[in-house]
Amino acid sequence: MENSTANQNNAEEIISQSAEEIKSEAEENTPEIVLIDIDKLHPHEDNPRKDIGDVSELAESIKKHGILQNLTVVPATGYWHGDYTVIIGHRRLEGSKLAGLKKVPCIIREMTPKEQIATMLLENIQRSDLTIYEQAQGMQMMLDLGETVESIAEQTGFSETTVRRRVRIATLDGDKVKEAQGRQINITEFDKLFEVEDADRRNDLLNEIGTSNFAWSLRRAKENEQQKKSQLEVIKALGGKADEISNNNTKELKWVDSANSAEDIPEFKAGVNYYYSLGYNGYVYIYRDYTEEEKSESNKAEEIKKIEWAKRAERESKFDELFKQAFNMRMDFVRGLNNFKGKEDIIYEMAGKAICRLNTAWREGINEDVFNAVMETSIETPFAFEKISQQTDWTMKTLLAMVYSVFEDEDEVCYTYDFEYEQNSELDTLYYYLEKLGYEKSDEEKALLDGTHEMYEHQEENEEENEEENTEC
Repeated sequence: MENSTANQNNAEEIISQSAEEIKSEAEENTPEIVLIDIDKLHPHEDNPRKDIGDVSELAESIKKHGILQNLTVVPATGYWHGDYTVIIGHRRLEGSKLAGLKKVPCIIREMTPKEQIATMLLENIQRSDLTIYEQAQGMQMMLDLGETVESIAEQTGFSETTVRRRVRIATLDGDKVKEAQGRQINITEFDKLFEVEDADRRNDLLNEIGTSNFAWSLRRAKENEQQKKSQLEVIKALGGKADEISNNNTKELKWVDSANSAEDIPEFKAGVNYYYSLGYNGYVYIYRDYTEEEKSESNKAEEIKKIEWAKRAERESKFDELFKQAFNMRMDFVRGLNNFKGKEDIIYEMAGKAICRLNTAWREGINEDVFNAVMETSIETPFAFEKISQQTDWTMKTLLAMVYSVFEDEDEVCYTYDFEYEQNSELDTLYYYLEKLGYEKSDEEKALLDGTHEMYEHQEENEEENEEENTEC
C-alpha cells in the first residue's frame, strides 16, 4: 500500500514538472506583444497591396474599441534602422494614425525578405484584398526572390496554372492595367490579351479592354500578326533574291505577282533584278525591272494599268476583310447567346420580320451554314423543318438561330464598285435587332455602317477632282 502511494506521488510530481515545462516552452514560443510608438512604424515598400483604400470607418472603430488585432513588424534596415517595418497591418496603421493613437500593439518577428513578401501576399490573398494586378506583382516578387511557380502555388493555395496566369499579367503596363481594372475586368479577359504575341500591341489593347471595341480590336490584332507571319515567310523564302522597296516606288517596275506563302513565289529569271513591297492582308508584292523590249510607253502604260487593278483588288480585299470580321463578330455574339429572359418578344418580332422576308422573291430561305454554325449542327441541303426537329430540341435558341439565319448574309457590304459608301438597309435591320438583344457595335463597325470609315471614297472629293481636271482642259 505504501509503495502504491509512493508511486502515485511520483507520477503526480512528474506530471506537474511536465506541465510546467510545457507551459514554459509555450511562453517562450509565444511572441510578446509590445506597444511601439506609431512614428517608428513604416509601411513596407514592397507591400503587394498598393491602395489601402478609405480607412475613415476603421479609424472610428479604433477610437471606440481600440485595435483588436496586433500588427506584425520586422526590425527596419537602412535609413529607418532602429525603427520597424510593417508586414501585416498596413490598414490598421493608417487607421490608428487617423484615430490619433500614439502607440499600437505589435509583434516583432525576424524574417528574410522572401518571407516578408510571402507573408504579406498570403495575408492579403486570404482576405481577398488584392486586385488581380497586385496579386500578379506579389507573385512576380516571390519569383524574383527565388520561389518557383510550384512553391507559390503550394503556399497560396492557387493552382500552378492560376499562378502562371497571374504572373504574366505583371508583364503588362501597370498604369494601363490599373485604369482597365476600373472597368471591372476579370482574369479571363486579361487572358485574352495573351492571344496576341506582340507585347506593345497587348498594352495598346489595354486601352480598349472592357469596352465594346475590345473584341473587334483583339481579332484584328491576331489577324494582323498572322498576316505579318505570312509576309515574313515569303521574305525568308525569297532568300535575298529581291530587294525591298516602298509601294510608292513601283511605277517604273513591272508587276510580277503577289504571294502570301512560300508556295506562291513565282520562278525568277536569271540576270533580272527583282523587288518586293509589303501589301495588305499578308501579301508581298513582287516586281522586276523591264527588259529592253518591254520599255516602250505602251507596255509601261499597260503595266501601270495592271498595277492599278492589283491595288484595286487589294483595296477590295481590305474592305471584304473588314466586313468579314463584322460578320464573324455577329456570329460569335449569336452563338454565345444563351440567356433569353426578357428577350422573347424581340425574337418573336424578328420571326415575324423573317417570315415577311421569306415571301420575297430574292430570299432563298434559311442560310443553312449560318444555322449550323450557331447551333453546332450539320443539317444538309435540302434544309427542312423536319430535319431541324430531328437534330435539335425546339428551344428559344433554335428559333433565334432560324430567324437569324434568314437575316444574316456574309456577303452584305456597304460599298459600291467605286468604293463609295452605300447604305445597306439589310445590315441596318440586322444590327437593330442584335443591339436589342445586347450586341455592342465597335467604333469601326459604326464607321463601316454610317459611311465615315477612312476606306470609303467620298463623292465630294471625286467631284472636286473632276472639276479640277475639267478646268485644266
